[in-house]
Amino acid sequence: MNILHTIGYLNLSSGGPVESLKQISNYQVQKGHNVTILHTFQDIDGTRPKFNKNVKIISLKSYTKFRFSSVLFKNTIIENFKPDVIHAHGIWRFINVVSYLASSKLKIPFVISPCGMLQENALKIARWQKLILWNLIFKNCLENSSQIIVKSDSELLQLKKYVRKKNTTIIPNTIEIPLSIKKFKKENQIVYILSLIHI
Repeated sequence: MNILHTIGYLNLSSGGPVESLKQISNYQVQKGHNVTILHTFQDIDGTRPKFNKNVKIISLKSYTKFRFSSVLFKNTIIENFKPDVIHAHGIWRFINVVSYLASSKLKIPFVISPCGMLQENALKIARWQKLILWNLIFKNCLENSSQIIVKSDSELLQLKKYVRKKNTTIIPNTIEIPLSIKKFKKENQIVYILSLIHI
């Protein structure tokens, strides 16, 4: 299967969705799928995660916080990949809109993971701009998607305030346990704190 993942950025310092994307795409390659990642942020700060060498990564120039890309505007670059499914990670980016439009044109499944970007704390940042974008296009993207993937029960509850859709699945992020922790004995006390932080 040809799987195309789209995301606005690919450096870990910009947020957790990149780590989630790494684990998903690496696993899909191990299962024999052809995986391509298309992103619109070239200002990589050295924190890009380690992807499987068979994951194809393509960077496009973009402008403004909306990550507008003139290459994506033609909408043909996605079609040229001939994907069987498109999985968009996050919202509020131009690439998410183009992914949705391309999947509609190609008549293929469109999967989207909001990645917590509809949580109340996240919406407090640039709230009015996001509300305008939501009503103009992003609500339509999510409601007409083939599948919405959320990370937790709380994210699902928040999503229901904005989207009336039944095709929603909860798939928590996986955790890679470092080898150093695996070597600890049972008597050692280790605390793992997992949370979503907005700065």
